[in-house]
Amino acid sequence: LEMGSLLHAILYEFYEKLKQKKIILHNCDNKKFKVAEELVFSIAEQKMNSFSFTSPLAFYEREKILGINGNRKNSILYKFIEYERTNENSFIPQYFELQFGKFDTTKPGENLSELKVNEVNLRGKIDRIDVDNKEFKVVDYKLSGKKPSRTDLEQGLSLQLPVYMFAAKKFLEMENDSETLMLGADIYSLKYKDEEFGLNFVLPSSKEKKLSNEEISNVNQHLINNSSDYIKQYVDNIVNGIYNLSTLIDREEKICQYCNFKTVCRVKEQE
Repeated sequence: LEMGSLLHAILYEFYEKLKQKKIILHNCDNKKFKVAEELVFSIAEQKMNSFSFTSPLAFYEREKILGINGNRKNSILYKFIEYERTNENSFIPQYFELQFGKFDTTKPGENLSELKVNEVNLRGKIDRIDVDNKEFKVVDYKLSGKKPSRTDLEQGLSLQLPVYMFAAKKFLEMENDSETLMLGADIYSLKYKDEEFGLNFVLPSSKEKKLSNEEISNVNQHLINNSSDYIKQYVDNIVNGIYNLSTLIDREEKICQYCNFKTVCRVKEQE
C-alpha cells in the first residue's frame, strides 16, 4: 500500500510539472524524453527521502522504482515514461488526482465539490483523466495490475470505475460546458514484471462487432446507471441493518478474502 501511495505521489507531481513545461510524452523527441527522464527520477528520489513509511521500504522495492543494480532502464519509472512515449493511444493525460465529493482543497477550480448518485453522496479521487477533444477515458493506477471482470462490474461487485466515469463526465462537462463521450476506463498496471505493464482496457468489450464511439459511450452510461441502482440498494440495506450472507457461488474468492472480520465470522457454518 505504501509503495502504491509513493508511486501515485511521484506520477502526480511528474505530470503536473510536465504540463507546466508544456511537454507531451506521446511521440516526443529524444531531447524532451531526456528532460522527462531526469524529472521523474529527481522527483522519485525526493519523495523517497521525505515519504513517511510505517515500515522501512525494502531495498528491492526501492530498486524497482529507481532501477535494478542502478540501471534506470530496469525500473518501473523508466518503463512508465517509455510506455507513455510509444503508446499508440491518441488520448492525452490532462487531469490528475481529481477529487470529487466533500474534500478540503486548495484547488477548488480543478475539483468536483459534490457528487450524488441516487441521492447518495460519494467522494473519491481519480488518478488520471485522458482526453481527446470531447472524448475521455479514466485511468486508475494499480501496482497489482489486477482489473475487474465484466461480471463483477455488471453485478455491482466493482463500483469504482463506473463511479469514476460518472464523476469525470460531470467534471468535464462542467469545465468545458459541452457534451462528452465516455470511451471507457483503463487499469494502468505498474507491476514491475508484468507482461501487461501499461494500460489494460476494461470497458467496454464486444466480441460481436466493433462499436462506434457513441455506442461505447452508451454502453458505459448503461453500466453507470446499473451501478447507481446497486449503490442505492447497498446504502438502503446499511441504513435498515440488513446484512445478509453473500449468496455468490465464488464468495470466498470475491468477498470473504478481503473481509476484516473473517476470523470471527461463522459464514462457513451456514454452508
